[in-house]
Amino acid sequence: MTHTLGPWKLAPDPYRAAPQIIANGRRIAKVFYEGGSEDREVDYNARLIAAAPELLITAEEMLRALQTHTVLGRGDYFNAVERQMKQAIAKAT
Repeated sequence: MTHTLGPWKLAPDPYRAAPQIIANGRRIAKVFYEGGSEDREVDYNARLIAAAPELLITAEEMLRALQTHTVLGRGDYFNAVERQMKQAIAKAT
C-alpha cells in the first residue's frame, strides 16, 4: 500500500473547525483544534501535512544524490545526514 499521490493542498476551514488536506479533488485528512492549541499551530501542522508528498520526494532525491556523488572521506556529518534521511523516509513509507 502507498500514500495518496500528491500534490496535497491545504483547504482552510472558513468556520475554523479543522483545516482540510485535499488531494485529487477529495478530502484525505482534517487537522483538528485541540483545547489549548493555538490556531496558528494547527495551521502550521496542516501546512506541514500538505507538504508531505513533496518533502518525501525531495528527501528521496537528495538521498540518491548523496549516495551517487560520494566523496572520499566525506566524514561523520554526511554519514549522519544519510542515516537521518533513511530513517525519515522509512518513517514516511
